[in-house]
Amino acid sequence: MNFIKPKFWDLRKPNFISKLLVIFTLPLIINNFLLNIRPKKKNHKIKTICVGNIYLGGTGKTPATIRLYKIFTKLGLKVAVGKKFYNSHLDEISLLTNETSLITDTNRNDIISKTLTEKKRGKTRLILSRQIRLGLNKIKKKSNILIAYEPVWSIGTGNIPKPKELEQTVNFIKKKFKGKSPKILYGGSVNPQNISDLKKINTLDGFLIGGASQSPKKFIDIVKKTYN
Repeated sequence: MNFIKPKFWDLRKPNFISKLLVIFTLPLIINNFLLNIRPKKKNHKIKTICVGNIYLGGTGKTPATIRLYKIFTKLGLKVAVGKKFYNSHLDEISLLTNETSLITDTNRNDIISKTLTEKKRGKTRLILSRQIRLGLNKIKKKSNILIAYEPVWSIGTGNIPKPKELEQTVNFIKKKFKGKSPKILYGGSVNPQNISDLKKINTLDGFLIGGASQSPKKFIDIVKKTYN
């Protein structure tokens, strides 16, 4: 998505076209004002920041999102980044996955609510079976791969499943493979606070360190607590 910025988009040098656009923005301003008189009731208490712009592509939304994520994380806040999935945005999704706690789905409204609903209905194993079947169907030597597991509802929250629940899930994943099963890692919401509980789960073969790996101190603390 490499779009060229419109030539009229320069507040320091307004021209006729940019002034003409003001006329079209007035109805939008009035409409938004009327909508905010009686604001809609939110279905959740999660504080949300929307990163966007008024024209398409190449305007720094992804770097800005990563920067905001790091600022809020450094302040000790639990942060998650939500982005609608597009096949044409794989590069952005890859970057956000590596740099933040990304949650993505084809439907924005379903990013969190769908996974929580599935968990409450006990569909975890059904979803895992489907993901394993579809995601690994073309891989012949499955014993040579590593599987990193973490419930979507846990990403970016610092909350982890109960030890017994997680142990049962890991055992379920391993039993889906004939012969030697792949190694199972848990992550990436691994931090110095929850590593002591996670390392007690003997069925886990290791950990995938996500956001905590950005801090040398946190990463070293995790390593020390893993082997002490």
